[in-house]
Amino acid sequence: MSEGLTRRILNHETIWRFNRPMAENRITRRTWLRRQRRVANEALKRYGIEFVRVDFVSASTNFIYRARTGDGGLYGLRVVAANWRTEENLRAEIAWLRALVRDTDIPLPEVVEARSGEPFVRLTDPYSGLERRALLVKWLPGISLAKRLNTINVGKLGELFATLHAHALGWTLPVDFPRASFTRFLGRGEDDLLFGSKETLVKNDSMVVLHATRERVERAYEAMPPNELQVIHCDLWHENVKIRRGVLSPIDFEDTILGYREHDIAMAWLDLAEAVPPEAYARYVDAFTTGYERVATFPSGDILSFQLGRILWTLNWIARFQPKHFRDAVEDKRTVLERALATDQLVLDSTTANAT
Repeated sequence: MSEGLTRRILNHETIWRFNRPMAENRITRRTWLRRQRRVANEALKRYGIEFVRVDFVSASTNFIYRARTGDGGLYGLRVVAANWRTEENLRAEIAWLRALVRDTDIPLPEVVEARSGEPFVRLTDPYSGLERRALLVKWLPGISLAKRLNTINVGKLGELFATLHAHALGWTLPVDFPRASFTRFLGRGEDDLLFGSKETLVKNDSMVVLHATRERVERAYEAMPPNELQVIHCDLWHENVKIRRGVLSPIDFEDTILGYREHDIAMAWLDLAEAVPPEAYARYVDAFTTGYERVATFPSGDILSFQLGRILWTLNWIARFQPKHFRDAVEDKRTVLERALATDQLVLDSTTANAT
């Protein structure tokens, strides 16, 4: 089960799990999506903007819509999945986005205030009774970087990471900025089931590999200087970046958190490794590093260990929310972890072969 495939499977099942009460288990997906559109339309009414068209874009944990005004203005609305990110997470995202818009020339999704003056709206889903939040931003033109992967663009991705990291390093955090942080393989107060109640579901030899992996990951985090903890995007993979006329734009800042640069890079590299052939991955790592170093000094931490930590995080997430996939996922990832511990290299099966 590749990381890209894992994302797709889990995101598909997560939106159903997080946004529907048990009483709605028998409704069709079409009915369910129609109901979510009504929630989106209610959110848009809170902005005092006259929209003439609202199009559904995607449902991948959250619900994304594109709204158009009569004069051609385009906006993106994210209706946050119920029981997913907290209001605190949303405020961290907004604070950094606003600072980046103010301080840099990076094309960014600018946050639009509601009529109340708040940067997002709160509402109750009339069908599930669950609390929802919605964020409206100006729509960024372009296509997904995933459709334009090559060494030149991945080099630009490295530059983008370095620019974001440099800004975060010099940014004075607002006094009310959330202090959640990734200083171990879990970072938001998640329950640790991987090394807790779910251990009995895993083969003994697989648990040996998992424990050895955790020891390496913990050593990597413990070796990090505390003063290098800074704001990171924490989900800036190639499908969360748009490209237009050769210029990259980062999107989807909802996972903004305090962390290490190595953690941020490791996540992006892990997604690349699981989306392209090994030979392309090696070229991309070189191109990314070169691009990063055009802007800033590349971090010296053990990137591989942070990648392994991300794999542990994913397995723990599956244990929490998709337990029926848990044992298979562990056995699938065990080979990757075992090989990495033995060779100090990340070797994965590719899911696509569209890289150049």
